[in-house]
Amino acid sequence: MSPTIDVLVRLGATVLAVPAMTFAVSSRAEPTGAPVKACAAYRAGQEGVIRTFCSGRGVAHIKLDGREHVVSGGVCDLVAGSLAFNAGVVLGPAATVSPDYFGVAVPKMGPFSGAVLAVRLDGRDYLLMQNSGAVDAHGGSFQASGHVVGNGREPAKVSGTFTC
Repeated sequence: MSPTIDVLVRLGATVLAVPAMTFAVSSRAEPTGAPVKACAAYRAGQEGVIRTFCSGRGVAHIKLDGREHVVSGGVCDLVAGSLAFNAGVVLGPAATVSPDYFGVAVPKMGPFSGAVLAVRLDGRDYLLMQNSGAVDAHGGSFQASGHVVGNGREPAKVSGTFTC
């Protein structure tokens, strides 16, 4: 991987540009009720999949609406004191599938607020601009609030941990 941390996430109708990161976004409605495949069954270039993070040792435990979700296969990238964790399937704007994904990127180790945080669970994308937590080279924890993308901006509160 290059010194630039590539994090591509579908999150809404605008494109967010953050130093060292690019977010590809879409306002397309998600299909629901489709069978869920294992992460490793997805391939870049097919069904709108950009990249997969399925074979790493990292695991994210995410609590959303009282339910815990687990996204495994994650990878931590440490570059110049910054950390990016990605687990699951990264989608482009023309995706026809909606597998789970969790990603967080912070500019330095330790406590953070306002990180780049992306979550897609059960076919729903979450825009979580208000967030805080702490990270180190082994993982971290976070709390966030925001809303579901689309569907009238339904509020969402998310918390969790991840390990590299």
